[in-house]
Amino acid sequence: METSVNTTRDREFHKKRRKVWDNAFKKSLADYAPRIDEFTEQLLVRIARNVGRQIVLNDICIHYSYDVMSPLAFGDSMGFIKGDSDDIAKSVLDNIQKGVDAIGLLLHVPWLMGLLTTFSWAIGPMRQWNEYSGELVVLRKKMKNPKPDLFGHLLENTEDTAAGRSLLNSECRLIVGAGSDTTATALTFLFVHLALYPEWLHERNFVRANEFLNAAMMELRSVVVRVAHKFDIAFPRDTVFDPVEYFSRVKDHFVAGAPRQEIVFSRRSSNT
Repeated sequence: METSVNTTRDREFHKKRRKVWDNAFKKSLADYAPRIDEFTEQLLVRIARNVGRQIVLNDICIHYSYDVMSPLAFGDSMGFIKGDSDDIAKSVLDNIQKGVDAIGLLLHVPWLMGLLTTFSWAIGPMRQWNEYSGELVVLRKKMKNPKPDLFGHLLENTEDTAAGRSLLNSECRLIVGAGSDTTATALTFLFVHLALYPEWLHERNFVRANEFLNAAMMELRSVVVRVAHKFDIAFPRDTVFDPVEYFSRVKDHFVAGAPRQEIVFSRRSSNT
């Protein structure tokens, strides 16, 4: 299996590499809250363009989370929320989502997962994913970015050798996959619950703008509050939503994969 901070069994290597990661987070994410606000605004614009329409909740959540991850990690946004992402990025995102079920199963069979990663240059959806992650590393090396980002710090603290380049490619995939799918799944489940229990929107005073927004210290919660402040969230008309059936379809892989769900956003009559 590949060597990276999340797969190695070498305790000494993990200790040293984890320290590099810890310092990278401290230095690169010091101002991440206002940077996230930019993409939350884009999310609100995208929802506003689709008010009253049925949209796939999973799509907007995964697009938002990947857009937030990419500039914080690599200095440049993938442009999913605004619709600016190129065909290669879209294809890679599709392959990540399609392949995650199989990878999740293979993780329970370490030798088979090792075989897959060894031959990923030749077979399966992993091939394009691996090639794209390598391209991301090359692009980040060439980038002149005034804002600190996570991968820039990893580059500075990794030797430019075959082993070092392999390590960076592997950790690039770790950043993209682990940092995005978890956030997207959490957002999806939160919005599903708000549609299932609309009374929460009023009981928890989402309509009281600044008072509640200032209390939203955690960025994920802030995203939900800002969306709920502007929009009511509901299932499509005449839809009978069965929470037991829905959550029974949750997939167990890297994260609890949220089943596809359509949702309707509508503007609140007033935001006082």
